[in-house]
Amino acid sequence: TALGGGISSLLIMLEGPGEMIVLCSEGEPSALEIYSPGASGPKGSGDSKDQLYCQVALTSDSTLFIDDPSTFPGLEENEDYVKFGYGYYIGTPWRQASPPYLTGTVAVMEKVQGKLRKEHVVTVELFRDLFEQDVSSVELG
Repeated sequence: TALGGGISSLLIMLEGPGEMIVLCSEGEPSALEIYSPGASGPKGSGDSKDQLYCQVALTSDSTLFIDDPSTFPGLEENEDYVKFGYGYYIGTPWRQASPPYLTGTVAVMEKVQGKLRKEHVVTVELFRDLFEQDVSSVELG
């Protein structure tokens, strides 16, 4: 794949009231047990320490790239990292251009350091662009 193959988890997430919901996922069986379509996780408080990665990407309205969680301030209590071990992340917000104007993220998560690199950001953003084109032509809400 364009991401080098063998990634742990590729997700398309939907922002819901107070939670993030998995729309679709692909990856290793252990990741699919956690991040199966329809699964959800509560958003963290305003304190960035407990916010989900996708929540941080949506709030900042920009692509989030984490290649070393130990040096990334403010996400020490992130559930994906603390509970499941996914410390390496690329996620970028998507927006539906027509009603109901849904939002979410396209994201890749990994447990192994070095598998996600800066050059993968462009690939994730291109995938997001394609998804945004498609999501504007279907009803999700």
